Formats: sequence, C-alpha cells, structure tokens
Amino acid sequence: MLRALVALLVGACALFAQPADAPRRPLERLTFLLGEWTTDTDTELGHSTAVSVFAPDLERHILTRRASSRFTSGKNAGEHHDDLLVMYAEGPQDGIRAIYFDGEGHVIHYTVAVPEPNTAVFDSDPAQPGPRYRLTHKVTGRQMETRFEVAAAGQTRYQTYISGVSTRK
Repeated sequence: MLRALVALLVGACALFAQPADAPRRPLERLTFLLGEWTTDTDTELGHSTAVSVFAPDLERHILTRRASSRFTSGKNAGEHHDDLLVMYAEGPQDGIRAIYFDGEGHVIHYTVAVPEPNTAVFDSDPAQPGPRYRLTHKVTGRQMETRFEVAAAGQTRYQTYISGVSTRK
C-alpha cells in the first residue's frame, strides 16, 4: 500500500514537473533582488535614509519595487521621494521590461538585462523624448550597490546622478 502511494506521488510529480530545458519565467532571473533593503548614506544631494521592498505580485507574473527615501541634511534636506517600479515579461520567451512611476509625475519605460549573476541593468527606452536613464542594481551577499545615471538628450555618455549601498534586512 505504501509503495503504491509513493509510486503514485512520484508519477504525479513527474507529470507536472517542468523538463530541465523548459523555458523558465523570465522574472526568475531577478529573484536575487527580492526582500527589504535599507540605506543610510551621504549622497551628492545630502544625507538620505531609504527603504526599498522588492516583492513578487499577481501570482509571480510581476515584481514590484516600492521605495521611499528621505533627505535629512544637505541641499535636499526635508525632501522625500516615493516611487514604484513594476517589472514584467509579456510572455515566457520575452525579455524583461519595467515601468517606473514616482510622486513627482515621472514615468520611465525600461528594458532590463541581467548581464551577469546578481546584476540587473535597467535602460530607458531610447525612443522616449528627453534624457536617457540607466539604473543598475548589483547584489553581493547582503549588500546591494545601486547607481542611477542620466545621459542628456541625444548623448550616449551617462553621468552618475545618485548612488549608494543598501543592506538586506
């Protein structure tokens, strides 16, 4: 009886298991970002504290990053910034895309690449008018280096606008 039950369970698992070469959901390549990240750093704009939470949503069909930062000193003292980044793939064979919204009314469309393990690079759509943006997250252990860069309209050379290191909680 026990052998029959085990055989039945093994057979059912084999029936529903994906073959090793089956395409994975593209967003699985970004799971290294998941979790809550905190930052307490001095930036070019002043001292900043921030919390970013990367989480799966909608049955793991999207990933979201909700972020909030506050400047406690410097030229941006007293200012705060809230944003939402939604990462998605339109199908299992499609690349990863993202769309960014913030409390200042900015909307940025990104394509997302994972050029090496634990690194995600978000490049803004060159067809959008205005400056280009590049956001890079690189995770090493419990630390995440983040760099946000801007290239003037029509230019290809990026300048770092803000960067910092976060720690996973």
